[in-house]
Amino acid sequence: PDDRVALLLERDASMVAAIYGALSTGGCYVPLEPDYPLERLKIVIEDAACKACVTQARLRAGVLATFFSDLERPRKLVNVVELDVLDPFSPPERPLKRVHGDLKPHHLAYVFYTSGTTGKPKGVMVEHRGLVRRIAWFQRRYPLASSDVMLLKTTYTFGISEWELFWAPTVGARTLVAGAQDHKDASVIASLLQRCTVCCFVPSALAATAEALIEQKRRIHLKCCVSCGEALSPSTARLFF
Repeated sequence: PDDRVALLLERDASMVAAIYGALSTGGCYVPLEPDYPLERLKIVIEDAACKACVTQARLRAGVLATFFSDLERPRKLVNVVELDVLDPFSPPERPLKRVHGDLKPHHLAYVFYTSGTTGKPKGVMVEHRGLVRRIAWFQRRYPLASSDVMLLKTTYTFGISEWELFWAPTVGARTLVAGAQDHKDASVIASLLQRCTVCCFVPSALAATAEALIEQKRRIHLKCCVSCGEALSPSTARLFF
């Protein structure tokens, strides 16, 4: 419990698998974007005292190769682990273990780092009880069914990604993951929304998506759309409706 695992991953199925994998060990995850400046990546990994860094082979062999080599020598700051996407329909090679028995509600679920615009990035530590309470409140207030589909489009380094990641699976619903770069394209998001029933947007992204929906003349059927993180203007709400 409270051991930090850095995740340096592009958006795909392995990103979700790594998050759940880190939590299933009893530790917590520290999400990092591959396009962050190298200095920021080093600051976060050192400041969080990460025990390991999970990444993908294509990143370790690419522009970040020198960065990973620096992590592993000479003091072996962290262990670097490559994660490749496995066949999701094949059974695991070994039986899955239960979550660490010593895990308590006050232990960490994840650590997000601020942008650092006012100085050095600062780690915000979120405990399991905070995450669980938020998901439980959402389910009580806006109950999902197993037939629902949640759109996962928020970058996993932002706080509001938590309910996109964890809400749907707790009730047997599905999660649709917007792929690498797709989550930044309002026209692609507008297309993906046709397959979803639940989503979350900051108001500026909500406005851009609404404009794309109107331009593409798409019809969507949402049961819940959460908008937060910025001031939501009446004009943006009207545009979306």
